[in-house]
Amino acid sequence: MPSPDRAVISSSANPAIAFVRSLSRRDTRAAERAFVVEGMRAVRDGLEAGVPPRLVLLRQDERAELLLHELGLPPDDLVLRRVEPRLFDRLSEVQAPQGVLAVFPWPEVAIPETRTPLVLVLDRLRDPGNLGTLLRSAAGAGVSAVYLTPESVDPWNPKVVR
Repeated sequence: MPSPDRAVISSSANPAIAFVRSLSRRDTRAAERAFVVEGMRAVRDGLEAGVPPRLVLLRQDERAELLLHELGLPPDDLVLRRVEPRLFDRLSEVQAPQGVLAVFPWPEVAIPETRTPLVLVLDRLRDPGNLGTLLRSAAGAGVSAVYLTPESVDPWNPKVVR
């Protein structure tokens, strides 16, 4: 029998669930210097980048073991917690949750030194979807740094991260 802290989470009062919910607020993301990544591809990208997650939540259903295998996490990983399906679905910000989400620390990003830097400055950009699109376009164009003014949308907003 799993220890009580490793059992399938079924209560919305569980500290792991409360922590993930708290990260929906910009001020909490800033205080914790952490953000939520949802979906198989995004979580796997974070893991493959070598960034250790603070927490991984897995929807406990018939696909759980397959997802675990695809992520390459051992079933006894200390940051991994399994969540009852109904509760996991309420945490998700998407219509059809893929069954996995993770909390990653904010990366420490150094600006690469180049002789001809290409930077993008965004002033008072409000829409998270637009920021996500601009970040993908900037990456494709070889932009070496993106700067956001304080009045801009939070770059760790879940819609931007997706």
